[in-house]
Amino acid sequence: MKKSGGHIKKKKNRNKPYSGAASSDALPVSSARASASDSDGGGSAPVGNPLAMPVATQSLSGASPAGVMAAPAKVGWITFFRQVRAEMARVTWPTRNETIVTTIMVFIMVALAALFFLLADQILSFGLSTILGAR
Repeated sequence: MKKSGGHIKKKKNRNKPYSGAASSDALPVSSARASASDSDGGGSAPVGNPLAMPVATQSLSGASPAGVMAAPAKVGWITFFRQVRAEMARVTWPTRNETIVTTIMVFIMVALAALFFLLADQILSFGLSTILGAR
């Protein structure tokens, strides 16, 4: 991050190019204020409660005003399914071994949960029958 005149600017990530497929055009960017000791001698406002700081929005494309999201472009069915297919190609699918191990772990956890609830039910029913005297 570069600091310029009391404002913090983020460096652009040059490793990942912007694909243009973001879900929104405007992203919230918190505005930061430098404390008096960090500034160049000017009496800037001290950093207070970060939750109370104003939030500014920055438009990625510059087409829409700050804080306003552009309506998604309407596409045809063929284009839609091409985009779905391209998105599915980017998915990292689990290996067969990962799927088997995860499935076994789910069955083990279900068995443990069933055992826990069986035990809890037996203890509660024994306690209530003892208190109420109905045995």
